[in-house]
Amino acid sequence: MKAISNILISALFFFISSSSFAEEVTLPFNNLTLNANLEIAEGKTISDGVVLIMHSFLAHNRMEIIKASQDAFLENEQNSLAINLSLGVDNRHGNYDCFIPIRFKLSDAIAELDIWINWLSRKGVEKIVLMGHSISSNQILNYMAKRNNPSVTGLVLLAPNTRGTASSPARYKETYGTLLSEVLERAKLLIADGKKDQLMKEVDWGFCPKTSVSADAFVAFYKRKKEFWNAHLYLPQINVPVLIVAASHDEHQPNIDKYMKPYVDDKRIFLTIVEGAGHFFRDLNIEDAVEAAVEFVDNLETTSS
Repeated sequence: MKAISNILISALFFFISSSSFAEEVTLPFNNLTLNANLEIAEGKTISDGVVLIMHSFLAHNRMEIIKASQDAFLENEQNSLAINLSLGVDNRHGNYDCFIPIRFKLSDAIAELDIWINWLSRKGVEKIVLMGHSISSNQILNYMAKRNNPSVTGLVLLAPNTRGTASSPARYKETYGTLLSEVLERAKLLIADGKKDQLMKEVDWGFCPKTSVSADAFVAFYKRKKEFWNAHLYLPQINVPVLIVAASHDEHQPNIDKYMKPYVDDKRIFLTIVEGAGHFFRDLNIEDAVEAAVEFVDNLETTSS
């Protein structure tokens, strides 16, 4: 009986290790539950390396471009982990609900990336590629500039922010018809009065009109350094290979190639332009964007092996 049990266990182990699978992973963090979708390719184990994927601003890990990316990596025998940033919400799924009072900061992503990368390291993963879309590209650049984590072997930036306008007074006035300086002054006065956590109600913030935002969170978003909103300014600080994937008809970031080309050397910094694509690389354009990412990751693995 013991011999039969051992055979069954061995067969089960072979089946699990040789077949692809997906599962949701949850981790505790600051009284919240973080979650992510882990996909292991057929014939691979998690220790073979992972592409850690971050969604765009206020979105989630099942948005079209993230799901398509994981599907493509799986088909090309590459593991991936698509995380949901908590944005201060316990076990968050789906887009962020602007009716929830905003207390989080973009910089919170650093701590959450630490949590996920440390978890992967404990699982024996030594090669991690960070991949982000839109603002999350800037967040992973910010992470690497601060952490220079040796486990990270490369970065993939899909339509990163290079215009520096996301938090500008002009953008705020154009979008909401309100002077950013007036709202910032209110927030700063609250902070000076020791009320940084106090909510300002009926305030326009990011993509959320007439929401509630803590004074601290409002100032943190609209007073970020210029570097954060201009991905190309980070590149001299990054010492791992970087692939930038730009859309030729990006309605949000129309001049990525212009800002990035001075840094492109085709040795450490690479640029791919997907013709006809918009900011979210919809429909067939997703295939072209993800194909470039898959090839980049595959080349990293070949070079390091």
